[in-house]
Amino acid sequence: MPAPVKKALGGASHSFVADLILDTRNNTATLEFNPAKLADKIKAGARIAFEKDGNQWIQRLDGDVTVKILGLGKIVEKFIVEKFQNSYTLEAQLRNEYVRRAEGQGTSDS
Repeated sequence: MPAPVKKALGGASHSFVADLILDTRNNTATLEFNPAKLADKIKAGARIAFEKDGNQWIQRLDGDVTVKILGLGKIVEKFIVEKFQNSYTLEAQLRNEYVRRAEGQGTSDS
């Protein structure tokens, strides 16, 4: 973690809660990150669309990160985006597995 980011976030470790809300009827989701520190200054989230392509699901992600820390906002934003991109592969695999299971179960209107 770059030193300015570490200082802005209050230390080497940081945590957040990620809320993922899947809409299996419309093949969409929203992803919201809620940091444990500086929640009033850091906003991050994404809209996700799933499209079936043969046996696989393609995921389109439109995200946004905004950090309101004078002089460091852009550096912290870049750090958060890089961390998200590094972990996205695993997250996408887990979501794909969930969507496949949900699709296999079908929906019941009764």
